[in-house]
Amino acid sequence: MKTILARFGAAFIRFAGATTWRVVLCGLFAVACAWAQDADDYYRHVYFDNSLTPDSYFYSAGRANRGSVLELKNGKLPVDKKTFLTPPNSLRLTWTSSQGGGWEAEIRLLDFRNRFPGLRGDAIYLWCYAPEGIAAADLPMIMLSDTRDRLQAPQFPGSFTDSLPLSKFTGDIPAAKWTEIRLPFSVFGTGSIYEFVPKYLQNIVFHQGRADGARHTLLVDEIRIDEAGKDGQTSAPKPATP
Repeated sequence: MKTILARFGAAFIRFAGATTWRVVLCGLFAVACAWAQDADDYYRHVYFDNSLTPDSYFYSAGRANRGSVLELKNGKLPVDKKTFLTPPNSLRLTWTSSQGGGWEAEIRLLDFRNRFPGLRGDAIYLWCYAPEGIAAADLPMIMLSDTRDRLQAPQFPGSFTDSLPLSKFTGDIPAAKWTEIRLPFSVFGTGSIYEFVPKYLQNIVFHQGRADGARHTLLVDEIRIDEAGKDGQTSAPKPATP
């Protein structure tokens, strides 16, 4: 009798242990799936949140000519580690627009392996900060460009929009205060022979506007794509960092 009970007890322990591990593994799998879904949703909206590189932003580029000046570090936009909306940094645009010259600064979509293509939203939201106030007329121009999913639309190489003054979306930028700007995709017309598709947004490009010859600095942080409500505010809460 004792032998039978011992065998039954050992079998029960083995079964319970196996079941426990099944439960644990299923739980871990569910957590991993939930995390993956949250991360996917996060990157369907976030365009820029912070720079992993400390001095310049890897997914950026810039150039200037004929007397106009754009501050760069190794050909990329510098990172500001002292002033930011969310830690640990923001992007810094520092420029001087000269008559007959030009400059442009390009912020690119963060790219990584197996990133699911397609952004969700009808407007770009970004936060700006000026150490010294900037009049609306002295703000730069802005344009957008997209890229197409090579598998879904290989015949379209991409497109870009017309350039619009940033002042179209905001008034004067006050000194030492973070200001949110909303740029609806609907106001951007296609500037190339192919239609611009917002969900494939790839580049946000700032470039020279009025040539006032003065030095300006504009910090940019928390760029995201989202839906706008009737009041012009985002209809969805800001996604949390995964």
